Amino acid sequence: MGADVDEIVCAYAVGVETMCALGRCLNHTHYERGWHPTATLGIFGAAAAAARLMWLSEEATVRALSICASFASGLTGNFGTVMKPFQVGFAAAKGVQAADLAELGTTASPAIMNGPGSFAGAFNAAVAPDWSRLSDLDSTWELVVPGLVFKLYPYCGSTHAAIEAARELTAGGAPRPSASEIEAIDIWMHPRRLPHTDNPFPVTPAQARFSVQYATAVTLARGDVSAADFAPDAIADLPVRRLLERTRVGEQIPMALDRAARGRESPSARSHRLFRRPRPRAHERRPDGRRSGHRSPRLRPGVPVDDR
Repeated sequence: MGADVDEIVCAYAVGVETMCALGRCLNHTHYERGWHPTATLGIFGAAAAAARLMWLSEEATVRALSICASFASGLTGNFGTVMKPFQVGFAAAKGVQAADLAELGTTASPAIMNGPGSFAGAFNAAVAPDWSRLSDLDSTWELVVPGLVFKLYPYCGSTHAAIEAARELTAGGAPRPSASEIEAIDIWMHPRRLPHTDNPFPVTPAQARFSVQYATAVTLARGDVSAADFAPDAIADLPVRRLLERTRVGEQIPMALDRAARGRESPSARSHRLFRRPRPRAHERRPDGRRSGHRSPRLRPGVPVDDR
């Protein structure tokens, strides 16, 4: 396209802001219905960025975005497989293709985002989007507030809180517990994050990337995580597999839902809760004879807390 750096940066900003604006309007319903927003909404961002680079008219840009409504796809059910990154790549490619088609004169309904037979109607069903959140699109910048957050670890982002919790155990120079010292690992997850990360015994690299159990066990066994964790011999590592046998996950009630249910402010909650060490020895017992330290209920693998 012969664009210079300034034009590329401007187009990137347009794409990011477009995708984020749609996310504010359509999520979390969109995600909870099984759609993968990085793909299904990212395609609109790709098309907007391409339209900006191609200097399409406003009318042609509207058509490019309307074309995206028919191209959009991507399912959370493919998380943990190679199709997960593929569907994001397809979204980027089809976003550019939508801009090309618009430039060539391809028509599409300018009202495709709302109403009967629309993108929102099909993807979000009966839950009407809050389109009012688009009103500040030209005055606020997601790139600035809250800003972009890049993944710190080569695992699904939903596992990162548990990784951080495991790393905190050795913060400040505390000795890392050996696998034999760990009695059980209980991980409490937001219900939206649990379905695609509850992979108790991953076998393939793709499964390991989406296993909160594996991510946590690796952190505890090795002290940190890296891309090397997805090698076949690393996944089959005996100390890690033994920790997986002691790892349980449970569904954590989100704080907002807990407030609604109880009618009061609930204690602050995190996506991880407790990693249990072995039972304290006699000298570690409290004066009242009880063992020191809080102990959470044991959870069955993959069973929500409320169903235990």
